[in-house]
Order: sequence, then structure tokens, then C-alpha cells
Amino acid sequence: IYLGYRAILAGKLWTAPIQRFVLRIPKIGTSLRTLAVARFAWTLQLALEAGMELKRSLSLAITSTHNIEFTDKRAAILDEIQRGNEVHQALAQTEVFPKELLDAVQVGEESGRLVETLAVVSRQQLDEARAALSILTRVAGYAVWALVALLIIMLIFRLAGFYLNTINAAARAR
Repeated sequence: IYLGYRAILAGKLWTAPIQRFVLRIPKIGTSLRTLAVARFAWTLQLALEAGMELKRSLSLAITSTHNIEFTDKRAAILDEIQRGNEVHQALAQTEVFPKELLDAVQVGEESGRLVETLAVVSRQQLDEARAALSILTRVAGYAVWALVALLIIMLIFRLAGFYLNTINAAARAR
């Protein structure tokens, strides 16, 4: 599991189908998307605040999501920016970013306070990410509980089978 996690973070090509499958799982996929959006907003805010160029900031923010749904759209987003579209338009055309983020980015761009707006959005998304992590933790706890229960059930049946085989062997020996 750890090696798979590291491969996903490294962006190995073979992990894309695994990521797409996990993102379809109801609670887990939603939680992972929320975490990705939180990382995107936070990274974009920090990069723009540091004075980094917009295209480079967007590329860095998209990469920071470590989510195949977002990283697959990087080229399309950067192409839209190259054509002169605004950030919220470029993000909206991908259809992967939540409407709340798109609305906030649009307001930030129109008011000339994109960095400040992204700071607020990143805090909100981090709060949602904490809730998402709570859900992931709960799901992982149930998965561990189910695996332990399965292991105990298997051990009970193996011991019962061993016991019954011993009794049958003793009965045949008489």
C-alpha cells in the first residue's frame, strides 16, 4: 500500500487507472477531490503571492493536487490562459473544479484581489479537507475492523476444521 501511495505521488503512468477507480468510490473519491482542491487553492495563492508568473503558478498548483483528474487538465488550462482567457474561465472549461472555487476565483479576478480571495478559499477548503480526512479515517478504521473480523473468522473455521479432522481420524482409527 505504501509503495502504491508513493507511486501515485510520483505520478507513475500505471497508477492512473487505480486513481480513477478510487475516485469513483463514494465517500473516498469525494474526500480525495476535496483534498486536491484545497492543495490547489493553497498552492496557487502562495505562488501568486510570491509574485510567480500566472502560467507557472497554475502549473505548480495543478501538480500539487496529485490527482489525475486535475493533472490531466493542466495542458488545457494553460492553453486557455495562453489564449488570453481569465483563470476562472480556464478552470471552468475543465469541468473538474467545484463551482464554489470557480465563483470565488471569478470574484477575485474581477475585484483585482485574487490572492486575498484564494487565501480565504484555501482556508475554507482546508476546513473541508479536515472533514474529508475525518471521513477517510473513519472508512480506514472500518476497513481495518472488517479485515480483523475476516481474519478471526478464517482462523475459527481453520481451527474447527483441524479439530473435526482430528476427531474423524481418531474415529476411523478405532
